[in-house]
Amino acid sequence: MEEGILFASTLACSEKNFNTFKRRHKNYGLYDLANRILGEDTDYPPASLSKPLSADQVAGIWGKTVERLKSGKIPRQLGMCIDVPFCLRQCLFCKHFCFLYSSKEVDAYVVSLIAEMEAFKEVFKGAKFQTLWFGGGTPSILGAGHLKYIFDTIRKSFVFDADAQVTFECSPSSTDFRKLGLLRSLGVNRISLGVNSLDGKVLKKNNCRAEDKDSSIRLIEYSKRLGFPVSSVYLMCGLPGANIRSFVKGLEIVIS
Repeated sequence: MEEGILFASTLACSEKNFNTFKRRHKNYGLYDLANRILGEDTDYPPASLSKPLSADQVAGIWGKTVERLKSGKIPRQLGMCIDVPFCLRQCLFCKHFCFLYSSKEVDAYVVSLIAEMEAFKEVFKGAKFQTLWFGGGTPSILGAGHLKYIFDTIRKSFVFDADAQVTFECSPSSTDFRKLGLLRSLGVNRISLGVNSLDGKVLKKNNCRAEDKDSSIRLIEYSKRLGFPVSSVYLMCGLPGANIRSFVKGLEIVIS
């Protein structure tokens, strides 16, 4: 079992911002609508088995982890996940923690993220990571300057295996050929493409209008041209408005 270390920045983890997130969702009615359409427990383990963590609890968990590492108890397998909690819009099926995009908030997030990595680099001195994962939210919403800054800080602050898997989640609405090329040059060797669906009506019904079929297909072609060792495509089955025929059609397009 790989042990995960999550850097989500103090901006994303603070109770104040989490409460803001919940209020925003209530304003948009997304939680209520998602629950009516999908039911409460759509993930595994089911959400009903989880309990919110306070800022003090999160700090306590980090404290125990730090003490373990300082005492030399370094896990043999260690993975780092960087959560980028911003999206251009909130898909109705998604209940992940995120904010609607704001350049000001993204700037503040990156500053907080860099500060956290700087603060923890001594703690992880002597540790070696096997994986690095950028998830979200929509990490591809970050601009070139932010991406270079983050990757540069990671390289200076932490040690990774020579063959470490570096995964980056991309959305068709915030990724073009140039950005994919930049990610490849920064050491990303696995791209996860958040296509969701290739049915325009399904995307619109689920508030994913920032996506479209053509941009998704272009993104898949770009990842092939740039020679990413591993590319995965994220298709969702059972979305509101979809049926088995539309899902299979999308799957056939991706395979072709």
